[in-house]
Amino acid sequence: VTSGCVRLVNSLTRELLNEWKSPSGFSINVATANATQ
Repeated sequence: VTSGCVRLVNSLTRELLNEWKSPSGFSINVATANATQ
């Protein structure tokens, strides 16, 4: 997680599964996760 994007990565293969970028003018300041995400 960075201020500009969130990346979902497979923990075993490190393959990038999905990426979400924040809209222009906005930033990401809080993120959570759990074992099933």
